[in-house]
Amino acid sequence: MTGIKTKICALALVLFIPLCVLSQDSVAIRGYGTKQLKNLGNSGVKLGDFIAASRYYEAYMKKKPNDYKTAFQLAECYRTSRDYDNAQIWYEKSYTGSGKTYFLPLFYYAQMLKMNGNCEKAKENFLLFKKQAGTDDKSLELKKQVKPEIAGCDALQSKKLLSKVLITHLDTSINKIHVEAAPVFLNDSNIIYSALRSNKKEFIVPGDSLTGALRKLYTAKRANGVWTYSGEYKGPVFTPGMNIGGGTFVPGGKRFYFTQCRPNNKNKMICAIYVCEYTDGNWSAPVALDKTINLPNFTSSQPAAAMSAKGTETVYFASDRPEGKGGFDIWYFTYNSKTKKYVAPRNAGNKINTSSDEMTPYYDQESRTLYFSSNGWPGMGGMDIFKATGELKSFTSPENLTPAINTSYDDLNYTISTNRETGMLVSNRKGGVSLKNPTCCDDLYEYKRLEFVRLRVAGIIRGGKDTLALMPVSDAKVSVYLVDPADPKNLVFIKSDKTDKDGKYSIPVELGNNYKVVAENSNYFNDEYTVSTAGLTISQSLQHNFILKEIPKEGYLLKKVYYASDKSDLSPEAKTNIDTTLLVLLNQNPELKIEIGSHTDDVGSDKYNVALSQKRADGVVKYLIAKGISADRLTAKGYGKSMPLAPNRNEDGTDNPANREKNRRTEYKVIGKVDIEIKMED
Repeated sequence: MTGIKTKICALALVLFIPLCVLSQDSVAIRGYGTKQLKNLGNSGVKLGDFIAASRYYEAYMKKKPNDYKTAFQLAECYRTSRDYDNAQIWYEKSYTGSGKTYFLPLFYYAQMLKMNGNCEKAKENFLLFKKQAGTDDKSLELKKQVKPEIAGCDALQSKKLLSKVLITHLDTSINKIHVEAAPVFLNDSNIIYSALRSNKKEFIVPGDSLTGALRKLYTAKRANGVWTYSGEYKGPVFTPGMNIGGGTFVPGGKRFYFTQCRPNNKNKMICAIYVCEYTDGNWSAPVALDKTINLPNFTSSQPAAAMSAKGTETVYFASDRPEGKGGFDIWYFTYNSKTKKYVAPRNAGNKINTSSDEMTPYYDQESRTLYFSSNGWPGMGGMDIFKATGELKSFTSPENLTPAINTSYDDLNYTISTNRETGMLVSNRKGGVSLKNPTCCDDLYEYKRLEFVRLRVAGIIRGGKDTLALMPVSDAKVSVYLVDPADPKNLVFIKSDKTDKDGKYSIPVELGNNYKVVAENSNYFNDEYTVSTAGLTISQSLQHNFILKEIPKEGYLLKKVYYASDKSDLSPEAKTNIDTTLLVLLNQNPELKIEIGSHTDDVGSDKYNVALSQKRADGVVKYLIAKGISADRLTAKGYGKSMPLAPNRNEDGTDNPANREKNRRTEYKVIGKVDIEIKMED
């Protein structure tokens, strides 16, 4: 055996059933021989009792101090039970005891140094591991993690990333010696959370959750600035004998998804997602979701409900199901309220998931942002909290919440209160209520942004044929899109609203972003502007008034798009004018269908001029298609010489070259609209 499977620790975090509660309070080690102690340690690992296993291994190491591989097993036991101080000691002993030829413990030694706050020494040992470790599969896998581990160290040491956030450990009427997890805001002053609520060393009997201590949902209330325990949650009736994990309300509060867990026949704790519905003043009995979501013998847990941009009920969740990116991934499924059916889960993709673990998703509907924890992206140590804006499989690149929120330990379950100034998170950082060691168990913490800035984009929309006859445009749709900082061409839909009778709009936005704001109404051409909220320090409305141009029934002349006599090709000047006028209009109004109409002077026959003007119109359409405009939005029409703007000849019968040039022209007019939807990856 080369080491304890590293994903066991992640599994413990997902279930929020701490490994420490499995362990007996003390183990007898007297009277056992060397071989017996090692075998008892191995048995403890197989049973998932890592604390007992560490006691036996440690007693064994006193008799066999040069067994560097067992020293590694002991370090793994301490790491898995989240005793990072002792894990660091024994990883170092394993590495040095091997004569510095066994490199696997070197990586984890560096990782424990990082988690214990010694980043400089951690970076030295990460680089040493990368230089000296071999080319076996495990070493190659860990070498890939060196870069993000060091990047996390650099971020942890950067004081520039710190912002003013107050973190408060919740009242000990809430935080007990076991794990508290999964806070959900009912409103600003009330939460529900999952806990094994006891200050005793409770034991879970493997394979018999009915007789052991069980996790339930409880409530806490905030009064006079202090959160205190307020009783067991009186919501849905949960299944007897199950450990209850976190829950989530669908926007509107009529459906509640939550996790229930129990051991399977192989003694592996399996979690599944259940749902209850609120009808006629009562909650229905819990119903397990079908096997496409609750895949047998794999965990599906930590549901986080949201409504997609299309108005579809969507649930993000954590699972170790096959075909993921590695470890636990964030997945999602959707629910069709008309057919009452669920769509099979899909992976949230490479923008969210790594080859390590991602879990505890929380979706903020207001900012269309997914918050989740990961140990695969560059972080401070352990599990860090990240955010990415978007939905389904389409997200911006993850952003670490920095040392303002994250520590070198495990930070999870980030949530935002309805006031948006405060929220909750879960962490095993030092200073919590501990059971076996200072970092063994997760507690609930409240965060408060001390310099919280509230921002809105706001203004008035007016429209008309010209600036002298502008009127407020009511029922105009105003949409806000986040500009992806990693790819400015990627616009992520955030929110839309309609103007009131006075043409006014007002939409909340977040600090530190770039946005595109688009105004549209069926009778007007769209308009847009960009706005940055970076660096703002005062709550304010960012004002911008739109003036929309009315869509005319007649055509618009494309200025400077003229042709030499008997020619249909576009001049460089004509192309520049198309780029700066018509192309901009089509990109700003993706629903418009237009006709490109071209004309000639009167030289030549009717048939000849119709054919020439058609070539001119076709040339503009081809140019626009080459610039990315969909062909189904464009129609080319040649009108020949039938619609002159000005007489081709003077009154005395002589030619008028200036007027002939005006007649050799191209125009456009709106002829309809195509149905478009907010772009999403489905």
